[in-house]
Amino acid sequence: MKKKKIKITGKTEVPPWGRMLITIALLAISAIFLAQKIDMTSADLGRHLMNGRIFFEHLSPVTTNYYSFTEKNIPVVNHHWGSGVIYFIIYKLLGFTGLSLFNILLFTAAVFLFFRRAILSSDFATSLFLTLSILPILATRAEVRPEIISFLFTGITFSILEKYREGKIAFRSTWLLPFLMLCWVNLHIFFVMGLIIQGVYLADGFLRRDPKKIKNYGVLLLASLLLCLLNPSGLWGVVEPFRIFREYGYRISENQSLFFMQHMFPGTILYIYFEILAVLSIVVVLLRMIKSRQILLPDAPGVGLLLLFTAFAAGMIRVMPLFGFFFIPVMAGSIQKLLEKYASPVFRLNTRRTFLVMSLLLVLFFLFSNTYPFSAVSSRTGLGWDKTADGSAVFFKNNRLKGPVFNNYDIGGYLIFNLFPEEHVFVDNRPEAYTVSFFKNIYEPMQSSEEKWKEMDRKYHFNVIFFNRLDYTTYAQPFLFRRISDPDWAPVFVDDHTIILVKNNSQNEALIRQFALPSSMFGVEKTR
Repeated sequence: MKKKKIKITGKTEVPPWGRMLITIALLAISAIFLAQKIDMTSADLGRHLMNGRIFFEHLSPVTTNYYSFTEKNIPVVNHHWGSGVIYFIIYKLLGFTGLSLFNILLFTAAVFLFFRRAILSSDFATSLFLTLSILPILATRAEVRPEIISFLFTGITFSILEKYREGKIAFRSTWLLPFLMLCWVNLHIFFVMGLIIQGVYLADGFLRRDPKKIKNYGVLLLASLLLCLLNPSGLWGVVEPFRIFREYGYRISENQSLFFMQHMFPGTILYIYFEILAVLSIVVVLLRMIKSRQILLPDAPGVGLLLLFTAFAAGMIRVMPLFGFFFIPVMAGSIQKLLEKYASPVFRLNTRRTFLVMSLLLVLFFLFSNTYPFSAVSSRTGLGWDKTADGSAVFFKNNRLKGPVFNNYDIGGYLIFNLFPEEHVFVDNRPEAYTVSFFKNIYEPMQSSEEKWKEMDRKYHFNVIFFNRLDYTTYAQPFLFRRISDPDWAPVFVDDHTIILVKNNSQNEALIRQFALPSSMFGVEKTR
């Protein structure tokens, strides 16, 4: 008896029920990549939660350097205040586990939107393989942060504009976008990406000399700009993305260029992988242009956005996920068009079968690999907060330590969440909230110059030094070793994430007697 063969219809041999199950599996593997325990000692989340709490207490967002005792009254454009409100509500209702689930839900929704767009312009198998291949890039920004909301809003904006461009929805349906921008401008600074995407579609209308599209895209963009003014900082809130880096006195790794990071961390697989995919994108797009003998491709807005975000990601690595999202539909569509024009039906079918097999192999590789960034499961996999990283705050509060506290940049959000308002921070992880001179003339010299440290210690009368001990700036580790060797200071707490030292004075005498740690455990000798 002969076995029945599955009838191949449409663009793929996978039946509808199979596509549904595989899509669920895709979202599941995406969720595993994104399910990372929250390390509050280096995350911004603590400050976002406090922003939400302060909003409900005062019914207004924080608009100054509210949490610091060093530059307290400096005005700040709080471009993510709305995210803090949302996070605080979820935290009060569902705790840190709820925040993790919310983060995963938004991120996987964004993955689905771009995966769906890929299927509409290509076939299921190709779209599946490309989506899986980009997950390691997307997962680099898996932390609970307002950026995830921007990823989802980017997907919504792109999907609506593509449907309108293709004639699948009427223009009136695109009026969701200005109101989306009204929310976006109050949730995260990447709202500017929504304006850029609309601008690309407007440019496409001009290039195609389509008066109707020019008018409609122009009206949408103007309405979006006007509604973006409805934020606590008004016009300054809209222009903040273009001026924020003027006030950055502290170098943040996520805002550095790809080439800078490769110089600092040569051989990092993540950056090499991004470069391979970026070059592949450019080659495929150029090949399409050469073969079709036209620069203005039918799907020019998507192609333009992919190339644009490739350049943005090379200039600032935190943008790599946006490159990854647009990589999915644009590459899927480009591969489909090249195959339709230059490959036989049998070759196209075999290509789809190959992509399905490669997708399965990729999933197995992700699940069993222990190589970053290709490992979906790691020591950090899980939901909620990493309890092993919370011992220092518990120690501080249980022993009723008092400031003033000298802390490093990374741990600022953690201290704000755990110690404010009883204690204010010296600095927190918002470079825009502090002057450039503060970082260049005070914060960095305090850790690199003993003379400057003693000057600032006399000024602020520090009683506690509270550091994220994984701070690998050139000055942080030498500073900590000097303080451990300093008879005026005593280390009383250390774990895998943090270290606490207290001033050797009568106020802390009993605490030091009970908890003092030997300097030998830090690999240095105490000098007298």
